[in-house]
Amino acid sequence: MDPRVVARTFVEAVDPVIPLILQEDGGIWTGEAHVARHVKGDGSPVTAVDVATQAVIVHRLRQRLENIPIVGEENDSSLAALSPRERDRVRALVGAAAGEGAASRVGEMLGRQADGPSPRSYVAIDPIDGTKGFVGGGHYAVCLAWVHDGRARVGLVVAPRLDAGANVDVIEGRAPHGTAFLAVDGRLEVADVVDGRIGTFRSVAETRRAEPTEVALVATSRASGHTDPRIVEELARAFGRPVRAVRIDGQGKYGLVATGRVDAYVRVPRTPRQEPVWDHAPGLALVDAAGLAAGDARGRPFDLRRPPYVGDARGVVVAPPSSFDAIVAVTRRRVEGDGSQDP
Repeated sequence: MDPRVVARTFVEAVDPVIPLILQEDGGIWTGEAHVARHVKGDGSPVTAVDVATQAVIVHRLRQRLENIPIVGEENDSSLAALSPRERDRVRALVGAAAGEGAASRVGEMLGRQADGPSPRSYVAIDPIDGTKGFVGGGHYAVCLAWVHDGRARVGLVVAPRLDAGANVDVIEGRAPHGTAFLAVDGRLEVADVVDGRIGTFRSVAETRRAEPTEVALVATSRASGHTDPRIVEELARAFGRPVRAVRIDGQGKYGLVATGRVDAYVRVPRTPRQEPVWDHAPGLALVDAAGLAAGDARGRPFDLRRPPYVGDARGVVVAPPSSFDAIVAVTRRRVEGDGSQDP
């Protein structure tokens, strides 16, 4: 399969759903999403927009990529977790983006997940990565990856409210426009997301990269449960200079480190959890294309060969190869040395 065809299909599948998502996220001022949040069986949040977005994306992918296995965060149990009113809302959103025929087949589209033996090639989808940010006034991203032979060869991360070119003092807040990050077989590109539409992609070499500063910038999760806040202070030893956290939800963090806006992305969760492929494969394609080192908080490489989980990975470290080992020396101690657990 041609990676360029996959990339074009990803963009064409995601572009129509961005306007619908923006209509529901509460905007840049109120921070109050227009949809109710429900809790799935695994304790994670879900909204009608999460479910509808994945259904539309799967519908469009099937038109071009046919029977490639798909693994996504949402499934028929996600639909079942919603109230009857919200399930009707899902069908209305799908109908608006993909037509009434697609709206009548939402359950089918959510139910066709990869199963059986681990596929050699598959697509991973996180329709709204950072649901807490989506409903709570923070950042979020629509994320897709094509994984082949254990490598994320194509990754698309669309962060509709993240202005990757903004000053670091304001980048944590929502912007009226956003950024799309795309990796295709080792080539990294970005595009502006304006008025809900993805613009023309350009080489990352044309973007403004972070200037060396006296303070190291480390992207980490906004949700306190996703990262032990003590780790930021401890990382100052690894960098040899003060560290400032840039806290945002979603895989836009991968995009910021891939494009040089921050020095590293670090997440050391508080409690044990299995890391799903859709939470990492799209972002890993970006940082791989940028030539960065990536692994879990113990420095172990991510294993994308057996979806839906990334082996026994715990946390995330992404950084230039020159600083990766020093950062992992800190995060490994936090994970293994003092009994702290991963959130």
